[in-house]
Amino acid sequence: MAAAPSAYSTPPPSLQAAYRAEPGVARFHSKLKDHLAPALTAALPRAVPQWLCLLAHVPRRSVLCGSAPVRVAENAGSLRRRGGRIERIGGLLMGCGPSVLEALRTAGWRAGRRIGTEAWTQQLVAAEFELNDVAKAVWAEFGELTIESSPVRVPSSSLRLDPVDACVDASAEAQRLRLRYGESYSPLGMWSIQYRSYVAASGRVIAVGPGVLWQLGTSFAEALIYVVDGDGGADRTERAAWL
Repeated sequence: MAAAPSAYSTPPPSLQAAYRAEPGVARFHSKLKDHLAPALTAALPRAVPQWLCLLAHVPRRSVLCGSAPVRVAENAGSLRRRGGRIERIGGLLMGCGPSVLEALRTAGWRAGRRIGTEAWTQQLVAAEFELNDVAKAVWAEFGELTIESSPVRVPSSSLRLDPVDACVDASAEAQRLRLRYGESYSPLGMWSIQYRSYVAASGRVIAVGPGVLWQLGTSFAEALIYVVDGDGGADRTERAAWL
């Protein structure tokens, strides 16, 4: 297959004669690429849409976007587009779409948010809870927030992330969850105002009521999606007389 011709081919003899007579005109043909190269080189870095760099929202390390440094969050995850959705594909919010991110921002979350959790840890250890790393990470980033469901979710839902207020007197319940499922369950908070919730070492989130439980998600991100968006009204209630 023949190669594509250059956009800057040598002019025919008649034009060359004209260019020799009028050197100022010649630059628009033979020298155009020399004028364009520096201009394009300078402009290209600014052509990358800056919103791609700003999507991470908040500050931990600098990256270069255009001519200005932008701060992005380490370990906060990156974003991808799936159909009409923008999803976070890393960190604790993997797979969360715009409605969840908006609910989090409304609750007071921002990427890179951290709170002190030492007091919670001391109280829960004293109450004989086993604390896993997933729970500690969730407390640090989302602790003290109350995340509300989107206006279109029926019935409405919420998740209040305060492990001590919700569960400090329920260590025996957490132990029963461990015996049943074979992994540690640490306090998370209160689901829909009245049901204690726990997060497992694997990331699974469960809410518990008298003799019943609800599987909110196999990860914290899935649980947030369920809390905010629901799942079309499917009933997740499971009888759990062993509780």
